[in-house]
Amino acid sequence: MFREFLQACAWTDAMFENGRYTGLIEYQVTREGAAVVVLWVYAPGSRNIAEAEAAARRMLDRVCDIDGEGRVYFDDGVILQEKYPWPV
Repeated sequence: MFREFLQACAWTDAMFENGRYTGLIEYQVTREGAAVVVLWVYAPGSRNIAEAEAAARRMLDRVCDIDGEGRVYFDDGVILQEKYPWPV
């Protein structure tokens, strides 16, 4: 799944590591040199990559916006702020 926001784009993926499937939401603000940020989506009980990515898609569906500073706004009012280890 791929979504575009006014100041960022986001997409889903999944991976298998240490015997577990994990969903991923990756996003990047539309600024030259901006890093890709990865959100790990805990997906207990996922039996394969497709189920783990489906969990990530469901979470990405709940994202209302990602602003130019990398803050992720969810539909329930929760805001995630990425702490950049480098100057922005």
